[in-house]
Amino acid sequence: MGKAPDLGADIVCTHRSTQQVVVLDTKWKNIGGQAPSSEDLRQMYVYADYYGASRTALVYPGIEDKRIHGQFQRLFDEQEEKICEIIQLAPRGDLKEWEEGVGGLCLGQ
Repeated sequence: MGKAPDLGADIVCTHRSTQQVVVLDTKWKNIGGQAPSSEDLRQMYVYADYYGASRTALVYPGIEDKRIHGQFQRLFDEQEEKICEIIQLAPRGDLKEWEEGVGGLCLGQ
């Protein structure tokens, strides 16, 4: 059975040596310290499953860089832990700085 059409995550990073996959989904809205919507979290769970990612993150605009760690509840003991982080990314001076910031997020720095 073939794979379904590409779901279109915003950013999919694969680490060169470990092959760990990280999926980032950028959002334009400011959540202002509130929890992300259930729909956004469900979307990230589907991305984690579809791309085989152990880590996903919702990336929102923010005043300063901030990372909130979370994980999806496992339904079965044998399921792999799937991490979903909430990241707020402050504006950068130029595109290169933004790319470096996103690169750091993909590597978990």
